[in-house]
Amino acid sequence: MGLRQDVERVVNATQELYRRNVFPSMKVGFGKYSNNIGHMDFPGCFRCHDDNHKAADGRVISQSCDLCHDIR
Repeated sequence: MGLRQDVERVVNATQELYRRNVFPSMKVGFGKYSNNIGHMDFPGCFRCHDDNHKAADGRVISQSCDLCHDIR
């Protein structure tokens, strides 16, 4: 592979990481939350998926993991 192809691969990989980890419409990106790994020591997903964030009609954000995560 040449340098151009290497650079294109790196750019594509970086763009994919961004798409999978930064959500501008939700105002969530790298560094937004200090540490939310796991569910024992930190709120993790449950900082939002905690049944306390309710819409005007009473609906809450689902706690189904596959709502936000692509689990394979």
